[in-house]
This record gives sequence, structure tokens and C-alpha cells, in this order.
Amino acid sequence: MTGERSAISDGAMLAVVGVALAVAGAVWLWGGLAGALFGAGWPHISLPQLLEVIVRLPGRITQPATAWPPGARRLLPGPAGLYAALGIV
Repeated sequence: MTGERSAISDGAMLAVVGVALAVAGAVWLWGGLAGALFGAGWPHISLPQLLEVIVRLPGRITQPATAWPPGARRLLPGPAGLYAALGIV
């Protein structure tokens, strides 16, 4: 029985990690495409900064660029450009 529980736990953990990586990748790609296509260039941010963006984003949905660090924010377009890029992603 312990082996079954371990396998289920391992599978659940892999699923959680996979979803977290997919979300991080999607947010990174969203911001990058928005900056490259509609803003002033691809914003370069570190992984810890990306995690901060993910945490702040739900509270800033009307102005998503404000979830990004100031250095990256200046490269991003307004909400219309960001949501157009999200549609592409």
C-alpha cells in the first residue's frame, strides 16, 4: 500500500511542478511577446522576478504591466497591447 501512495504522491507532485512551469512559461512568453510586438522590446527578468509578477498579476488585471518590475515595465505596452499578446499566446 505504501508503494501505491508513493506513486500517487510522486505523480501529483510532478503534475503540480508541470503546471507551475507552464504558468511561469506562459507569463514570461506573454510579457515578452507584448514587449516585442507592441512595446519597446522584450523585457528581461529573472526567475524570482517572474514569480513576483505571477503573484502580483491577479490584483492588477486592469493594468497588467504594473505587475512587472519597473525596468521591464517600461518596455511593455498598455493593457490593449498586453491582452492582444495574451490572445496570441
